[in-house]
Amino acid sequence: MSSEQPASLKRTLKKLRRSLFGFLRRRPRGSEHERVAAIRLDQLLADDRLLPWWRRPFDPAALLRRHAIAPRGVIHLGAHEGKELETYLALGCSPIVLVDANPAMIPVIEAKARGFAGASRADIRVVHAAITDREGPVTLHITNAEQSSSILPLAQHKAYYPKIREERAVTVPGKTIDGMLEELGLAPDAFNLLVMDIQGAELRALRGAASTLPSLEAVLTEYSLTELYEGCAKLGELEEFLAERGLSRASECAPWHPTWGDAFYVRRPVVAMTSLGSNGRFANQLFQYLFLAIVARRNGAIVQVPDWVGAHLYGLEDAPPMRSLPRFHELEAAETTARALRTTPAAALLAPNRDAVGVDYWGYFQFDGKTLAPHRDEARRLFTLVPPLAERVQASLARLRSGATTVVAVHLRRGDYGYGCFFRAPCRWYADWLRASGLDPAKTVVYLASETPAEYRSRFAPFRTVTAREVSALPAELDWLVDFEAMRDADSLAISNSSFSFMAAFLNPRIARAMRPCTEAMGLVEFDPLDAPVLLRHEVPKAMHERLAALDQAT
Repeated sequence: MSSEQPASLKRTLKKLRRSLFGFLRRRPRGSEHERVAAIRLDQLLADDRLLPWWRRPFDPAALLRRHAIAPRGVIHLGAHEGKELETYLALGCSPIVLVDANPAMIPVIEAKARGFAGASRADIRVVHAAITDREGPVTLHITNAEQSSSILPLAQHKAYYPKIREERAVTVPGKTIDGMLEELGLAPDAFNLLVMDIQGAELRALRGAASTLPSLEAVLTEYSLTELYEGCAKLGELEEFLAERGLSRASECAPWHPTWGDAFYVRRPVVAMTSLGSNGRFANQLFQYLFLAIVARRNGAIVQVPDWVGAHLYGLEDAPPMRSLPRFHELEAAETTARALRTTPAAALLAPNRDAVGVDYWGYFQFDGKTLAPHRDEARRLFTLVPPLAERVQASLARLRSGATTVVAVHLRRGDYGYGCFFRAPCRWYADWLRASGLDPAKTVVYLASETPAEYRSRFAPFRTVTAREVSALPAELDWLVDFEAMRDADSLAISNSSFSFMAAFLNPRIARAMRPCTEAMGLVEFDPLDAPVLLRHEVPKAMHERLAALDQAT
């Protein structure tokens, strides 16, 4: 080794160290709280409409519609300039109570209310008070950015927003929600919506609302994940408090900073699946989510699941679970801690069952087509692509159908197959069936869905074959989705022994014929997606796997 090499190595290490420190300095403060998306469609397709849903601000009217809540009276704590008043009036709310602790904001809100007085019959009240858990004077810490003012002093907020600082402290009236309504002569049950934007004092406000909380159907509140204000309640504390009073988090967003955001709670029980996204691949997740959605609908519950690919594809904006719930294990009764469900078959949970809520479900829930058939329309509705993605997929399918009157999709699953019941069906079975089908090669296009479609194309002659890369309006990373949607749209479909292509067949509204491989028949057999098992689960011996592999290699 030359004498120059150690020095060169030291310089290289020093440069790397400087780069690393520079990266850490540039890393946004609070990014450790950033949610990681299962897929970033917005980046893959350079389309901001596909931004992860939790990075978009709430549309309160849309949230209320989605959860079938007709707002009556609304209490808005931290109304600031009263900008939401127009929304509340459009929703038909009355009475409307707008509260702010900052004395400078009260004339602004009052002017806004007077502006609507002639055009609306709503009962609008404006209150100057800091809402907390006790009556009496309270210190308000006013910042140079008025919306950051709070009855709590700034804490980590100063690190995340160094330009925002406290300018002065003033004494303001402190009230509880219950005490304020009594003072106004308003009955607590006149209100079913509470909105809170009070910078860390949310739990204090809730503790002063013992008489009001039972009538609330929804709470829209700001939350913190870290101590932005001294002694502020974090999301987990709000979660426990509201859950104990029958309110569950249905959605959340953090569009401005990863350390804080908004959460929407509704008076519904919860069904959860903390394993979704990690227990099997895409189609497994579709079956799991469909099961959970059915259980939720049957029992008037909301769904809580971790982020998963389907949430982004289909616009399923469910909040992630936080609370630990009793568990239902589909395969191991001993693992089921939800005692009332220990002897309950999973399929029985598709019917209403009051014991089915407040449970964290684990399993695959791949019931046969006959069991799932009554829920087919619901599955199609749930698994409808979001518009920006649907536009590109429809363009892909239009290219596929160009010049053909019939589309036949063939799924050749390879990759991880070749063990247990997951056998690699020889390409010859599909080609033989197709040639015997009576279809006109001149009018038929064969779509090959496979990890390696190129090596099988010649085996389908004289039929014209097409793959995702030739028709897709999406990047190559999403070829699997084009495969799924092509199978979901095909006139005829020959699947593998796979939940991926079975689910596509189940969702397909135009399917005229469905075929599947069977080792007992040593070929393809016809099946009805609405009256067949998802998988043929008979164990395939090792010798048979080897025989099938040899057949697949033969031209």
